[in-house]
Amino acid sequence: MSKDEIILRGLKANNLKNIDLNIQKEQITVFTGISGSGKSSVVFDTLATESRRQMTMNYPMYVRYQMPRYERPEADLLKHLSPVVVVEQRPVSGNSRSTVGTYMDVDPLIRLLFSRIGDPPIETATDFSSQSSFGQCPSCNGFGEIVAPDVNKLVDEDKSLKEYAVQFKPLSPSGWQGRWMITGGLFNPDIPIKDFSEEDYQLFIYGPPEGERVFAPFHTKHGPQPHEWDGLLPRFTRLYINRDVSKLAQTTLDDVLAMTTRTSCPTCQGSGLNPKVLECKINGFNIADYDALELTDLLVELEKINDPIGQAIALQAIPSVKQLVDLGLGYLSLSRKMESLSGGEAQRVKIARHLGSSLNNMTFIFDEPTAGLHPEEVDLLIQMLKRIKEEHNTVIVIEHNLSVIKIADEIIEMGPSAGVHGGEVIFQGNKEGLEQSGAATSLQKTHKINSKPRSFDETFTINNASMNNLKDLTVDIPKNVLVSVCGVSGSGKSSLMLEAFPEKYQKQLWLDKLRLVSPVAQHLQRTWELWMIFGRYLHEKRASPLDYLVLIR
Repeated sequence: MSKDEIILRGLKANNLKNIDLNIQKEQITVFTGISGSGKSSVVFDTLATESRRQMTMNYPMYVRYQMPRYERPEADLLKHLSPVVVVEQRPVSGNSRSTVGTYMDVDPLIRLLFSRIGDPPIETATDFSSQSSFGQCPSCNGFGEIVAPDVNKLVDEDKSLKEYAVQFKPLSPSGWQGRWMITGGLFNPDIPIKDFSEEDYQLFIYGPPEGERVFAPFHTKHGPQPHEWDGLLPRFTRLYINRDVSKLAQTTLDDVLAMTTRTSCPTCQGSGLNPKVLECKINGFNIADYDALELTDLLVELEKINDPIGQAIALQAIPSVKQLVDLGLGYLSLSRKMESLSGGEAQRVKIARHLGSSLNNMTFIFDEPTAGLHPEEVDLLIQMLKRIKEEHNTVIVIEHNLSVIKIADEIIEMGPSAGVHGGEVIFQGNKEGLEQSGAATSLQKTHKINSKPRSFDETFTINNASMNNLKDLTVDIPKNVLVSVCGVSGSGKSSLMLEAFPEKYQKQLWLDKLRLVSPVAQHLQRTWELWMIFGRYLHEKRASPLDYLVLIR
């Protein structure tokens, strides 16, 4: 047995039929085959699981208790495994403040740079963080946004208080506060809010004039007790925005945010930083400017630094930034939220971080990395896979895309079918042998183009959309037909369909990328979701199927 190959014997996980495999190291190996044929059972449930299990065994027991636990896979022999890195197309886990700069560990270097050569000087690098007591903006507490209640979301002025004019459940008649608004005597509970007098409307929404206090009786088992009315918006802000709602039993953060709007903080211009921190500059740029620069421009600024101390720090940050630029992400900035990246963008950011590592002899596992990628990005992905291999790493890819299969050093086809009819190795070898093997995967397969698309008479119209990178976009989306919105990662597809569209059209049904590992489970889950959608909406007497748009990502 050669140590230059991974030895797998007697694999029996899930539907695998006691199979044996040898996988060459420092090569690109592609697993292909129909969904449910056993690819994931080999790669994830056996190879990756055992590698991770053995890695955790190297830690003391008290550390292992805090780490994920992996069961020993069903196999007779697993030898010559390497540490694994699994790269999937899914949002990067982290908190809402996680950005490209924090994920790539570039932000600490930028803060250090400003603390050493910024003018006027600020003593420590931590003072440049929006999470430090000195560095955070006093107005927004470092978040860069002001969250305020939106009266249009909170109140339906066409309804009366008894008709649940207040849309937020804890302040509606279903809660004690809503019942108090009805019985307290300050407002007429039987007329629509829009018919309130100007004085009553101002009191209801904003509270009494400054310096005045208004009380209304709140009926308890001990009789009526005076209770101060401070206005719906001030009350909502005090009880649900300026408070840790996670400790409230019947209210979630999502419930609260659904009633609010977010605007950029005017004090820090959205940076989350203290204005004193923003006065410190390098070559005319403050640290918020650095964070907002496109990475291509940031690279230029870092390379312009001549100060010996600053140059030494900049040289540490440049490789990480250059990795991102080389992977086609030069249009991003360090301040870009990781949660806002598309699947393709997030995947390349992950790869950039690993490419910057000095570790080698690793096994990189990619799960259908071309899913959702534009054809131009597939070529870029292929170059990344080759670069990882050149660093003396093993690359294992589960993939159906023919462009990726063709560049593989070795192809392993699982099958012949799915479930109990799969779990066997149908072919193992190079692409020339695959064509002659009669396996289900054909390198000559071409896609059929719909030569007779359906006509349409109506459209969903979006006017002057400008969120994120959309540039005052106006577009008509056909109704009652299948529409594909395409373009490279970061081109604005999600901004258009997931932000601009719902802002105008509320009746959309959204099927997101599923987090299930098994392709069969994905198919069954998506089929069930579609069945539920049409069962729920198409049979409602009040809803026409033409009124809804189903979004499938």
